[in-house]
Amino acid sequence: MTKLLITYKKSTIGYAENQKQTVRSLGLRKLHQQVLQPDNQAVRGMLFTVRHLVSFEEVADDYALPVRQAHPRPTVVRSADAANAAGTPSPIAVTTPAVESTAEFEGVAERQGFAPAALTVPPAESTAEFEGPTADDDEVVGVAQDTNDVATVRADELELIEGIGPVIAELLREHGVTTFAQLAAMDAAAIQALLNTQPTLRLADPETWPEQASLLAAGRREEFDALVARLKGGRIV
Repeated sequence: MTKLLITYKKSTIGYAENQKQTVRSLGLRKLHQQVLQPDNQAVRGMLFTVRHLVSFEEVADDYALPVRQAHPRPTVVRSADAANAAGTPSPIAVTTPAVESTAEFEGVAERQGFAPAALTVPPAESTAEFEGPTADDDEVVGVAQDTNDVATVRADELELIEGIGPVIAELLREHGVTTFAQLAAMDAAAIQALLNTQPTLRLADPETWPEQASLLAAGRREEFDALVARLKGGRIV
């Protein structure tokens, strides 16, 4: 089975809310981000909805996203003379490439004009931890969080939607549609194509399912209840 490598190409600013929900359901959070999704009808239906915002290509099942390496930012050291000349006194940054003992650290401090007794060696397991976060740390962590969001997305109770019973809900889940946002991103024709794969489900009418799912995904329960009151078997009566 192949996978789809999806790239976020254009911002959703100014586009419809259902398109923004579709992009988020695909696991995309920032421009130029890439994610992997299974190649099935549900995902392709979502990609069709936002085809003007993303691009995609088929890749092998064992394809893995490349991991970006973080690069440390340069450390700027200001001397006491330079700080005083600028009229903005600031602490003197002491850089110690490798500190093996408190005595060595204090020796450096004495040469910089500090009192040794006022200095302590902070525990650090690595140079990166001692110096603090690097320029790319936030971006790398963001990608990891995005990936985790996709992997741990919580399934919704699709049976709440008028017209969807346990059999149809299970069929949708088998094709990767597990949340209200994913269902809201599909159009009725794409849902009907899934229903047509089962002869006993062809008579179901999914016309209002995306609208119902959109209201549930947005937490607009009162509007959802008002819409359901006008429906029978998912059809407006």
